[in-house]
Amino acid sequence: MSINFLTKQKEAVNGMCNKNVGILCMPTGCGKTVVIYGHAKTFFNDDKKHNFIISGPIMDLNKQTAGSVVTNLYNDGLITSENCDIVIANCSNKKTNTFFTIFKNNSIVLNETTDGYQPVGIVVNTIEVKQEKQYRITVVCNPTLQNDEKFLDKLDNETVIKHFYFDEAHTLKKEPNSLSTENEEVKKSGEDRQNWVNYKKIFKMIQNNNGSCHFVSATPTKDNFETIINNGFAVDFDSCFSYRITPLEAIDSRMIVSPTFKINKCDMLSATSIFEMTKIVVEDIAKIKEEKPDYKAKVLITVNSTEDLVYIERKLKDLYGAEYDVYSTCSKEKKKFNGNIISEDIVAFKDSIENNERSCFVVHIRQIIAGIDIPSFTHAVFNMESTTNFIAPIQITGRVLRPGKRFSDGIADLTVKNCGYVYVNIENYNDTAVKAARTLVDYYGAPTPLQQVANIS
Repeated sequence: MSINFLTKQKEAVNGMCNKNVGILCMPTGCGKTVVIYGHAKTFFNDDKKHNFIISGPIMDLNKQTAGSVVTNLYNDGLITSENCDIVIANCSNKKTNTFFTIFKNNSIVLNETTDGYQPVGIVVNTIEVKQEKQYRITVVCNPTLQNDEKFLDKLDNETVIKHFYFDEAHTLKKEPNSLSTENEEVKKSGEDRQNWVNYKKIFKMIQNNNGSCHFVSATPTKDNFETIINNGFAVDFDSCFSYRITPLEAIDSRMIVSPTFKINKCDMLSATSIFEMTKIVVEDIAKIKEEKPDYKAKVLITVNSTEDLVYIERKLKDLYGAEYDVYSTCSKEKKKFNGNIISEDIVAFKDSIENNERSCFVVHIRQIIAGIDIPSFTHAVFNMESTTNFIAPIQITGRVLRPGKRFSDGIADLTVKNCGYVYVNIENYNDTAVKAARTLVDYYGAPTPLQQVANIS
């Protein structure tokens, strides 16, 4: 079934088609991936070869984005295993007979047989296999586009039109000084070398064959992009595509639901303060259930370390295990689901939460595996540090603003979920923390002022 684009999504697609370099900033839940698909779709009307390169900081997240794009293109009848192959850059599986397949719920998985699956494209080795088919979807992490010269040269040598999409682009930075300086101390320090890509080589690629490069983010990062584009691409930022939807516009257009904030001042930000705030969430959920007995709460609890996750997971199971199921993600090295190290992928993990008929907690280490985007999330709990960097708080808030259900035209069905509840801990007696919390609330135009809901020591 073809997607019905919302008005603002159509505007974004048209803008990307008109200018081959630019930025797209849309709040979480507004359909950034849909826009990427819409832009890619416009190139399936000629006889030229195209390579759609989806990059970002985390491979699992990149696979989710690519999977959605591939699914939609497949459902439109535009790609098959005959005309498209899929590259998973640095994929540990080097076989050329692995299928990129559509699972029963339209999720994308890797599978070595097509039994019970619908083949979409063949996964090929990144470097060794030349693009013979008309279309290729390349899934890659930013570091590969930074310093893997073999991969970059392979891309550069292909006489294929290349379209780069940098997801989570707020993590990108300008080219580090340590590359161009003659100062040995700066070179040795490797200043700021992690979150950047080889912009000059990428720009050369899209210049040579009329390709495109778009930076996609859920958070406002204009200054960062302006530096990257002006310096890295040697293009005037003002001449590039730039499309931003504010949270208020997204809420008014019913692309997302509105948030309700509750802010708590506590003496110290810790795993304990998060757990104590969760008790307040449970009390509030109980009040909702008095009016809606069938109400199912899905509570996202964001922590910063494995130790905090283990502590909170254990406390939740001990206190609320009879009424709530408790899920958790894990450390950077492995995926941990409900206390067990298993081979289940992140898509199946998310599906198990989305389809759970009980209320549940999901304890998540911020952005380590991937953004846990589940439309049925109703509540979010997190500690907010005293900072001027609002990217993490905005991203976490956005997780609970996805509509639980949409009408056929894409508009949010507010009878299913009419708002998202956001519970934030800040430090007591800290004016900077209060200002930061107010800025977060104002960013969404929330109708309620800061509200102290408890006094947790």
